[in-house]
Amino acid sequence: MEEPWRQGQQRAKRPEVTLCLFPHLKEFLVVDTRGAAPRIFLLNAEEIFTEEFFKAAEEGFSGTLRERSEHPLSHLMAMPQRVDEALRSLTIQAVLRGIGEGRRRGRFPRVAALMVTGAALHLDREHLAQAFRALIVVDAQPALVMEWAELMERLMGEEREALRKLEQEELRQALEGQSESFYTLWDSRN
Repeated sequence: MEEPWRQGQQRAKRPEVTLCLFPHLKEFLVVDTRGAAPRIFLLNAEEIFTEEFFKAAEEGFSGTLRERSEHPLSHLMAMPQRVDEALRSLTIQAVLRGIGEGRRRGRFPRVAALMVTGAALHLDREHLAQAFRALIVVDAQPALVMEWAELMERLMGEEREALRKLEQEELRQALEGQSESFYTLWDSRN
């Protein structure tokens, strides 16, 4: 019954590089499965996204914005997609430099971004190990799985703490009437 729905679909190819991102942290993990054995890197966004990165992004955007076109309105309407593509490319290049790699064979690796939020922040070590094995597909050395799980646990704890502090600040602002997310239905003017 399901077969007609799957016709013409290719199996999704596994990512070669996976970014494990934590929205409120500067650190993130990179899992590189392109070599003989998977490798794990802990990177800091401040070290990756340097002044040179931002200058390249600004110059690229400026050049794209000022390109001459027979259809200037269409050119400007397509600008968000072009900027998005350029920033993704620059970001991947910066991350690859951060792990000591560049493009291989003139192409970018297949990259996946895993946002570690919500329920994922509460996985235990066993489930983290299972997730890592599913992520890399090949048999990983137990020490590598443990290293990833330990790094993930630390970063997940830091992300939970950052969220807790944000929620407390939001609540404080709401109670003081300074939050744009909350409003008062009735306010005593006395």
